[in-house]
Amino acid sequence: MNYLEIYKSTESYVSELFARHATAYLFYHNLKHTVFVVDRCKEIAGNYHINEKDMLVLIIAAWFHDTGYLFTTPQLHEEKSVEILTAFMKTIEMDEIMIKKAATCIMATKQPRDPQNLLEEIICDADTYNLGTKKFKKTNNQIFEEWKIMHPGLKRKDFDASTIVLLEQHEYYTNYCKAILQHTKKMTLDKLKKKQSESKNNTRDEDKGETEIDKKAEELHWLKTWFRLPIVKPGSVNQCRMLPGKPILYTFNLT
Repeated sequence: MNYLEIYKSTESYVSELFARHATAYLFYHNLKHTVFVVDRCKEIAGNYHINEKDMLVLIIAAWFHDTGYLFTTPQLHEEKSVEILTAFMKTIEMDEIMIKKAATCIMATKQPRDPQNLLEEIICDADTYNLGTKKFKKTNNQIFEEWKIMHPGLKRKDFDASTIVLLEQHEYYTNYCKAILQHTKKMTLDKLKKKQSESKNNTRDEDKGETEIDKKAEELHWLKTWFRLPIVKPGSVNQCRMLPGKPILYTFNLT
């Protein structure tokens, strides 16, 4: 089987997997994302001297990198993806060295990431390429929808907080992605931090407002209690004064 046939066979096989097994909650980790990562791998790799065999390994790994989502939990999807990829590559009689390279490319995308060579760096950058683009808001909302299904009760503010941590810890590995994506990613991070800060300030203002309301309620309760004092006999009034435009204020001496 020549390389062109392998490319076509790989695309067809993975597309069929998603068509048969994709679930409704995969708002982000679906075939569309997979195709995006494949295309970004081609884009990034085009800026480096990569031989034909390594390019084939990289693209096969990109096609299979999220297939594990179809069959297992997100925490174990990379291992499952490797299992599916290995079985496929054996059916098309790929040699063990290429299979191992493709498998390590997929495992390099698992958190915490620590790519060991250029192929692994490329697929890691391709997988998180969206973090440095204007499409981030859309893709992040898609991920939030996925998380809500897997984590009922998840609040947006908690998800946004985890997104900030992700962006702070994330790094691009290839010089190409650092040059074209880093600035936009930083701008996105700054916006999210500003939004978080404003949200915290609003929360403090709301808490302060509730405190003021509680204080007013306490004062009103005191006034109501004060005016419920028992009726006293004539002559027991200690003070009586009237202010212009104000009601008469009586102070009783109950001793």
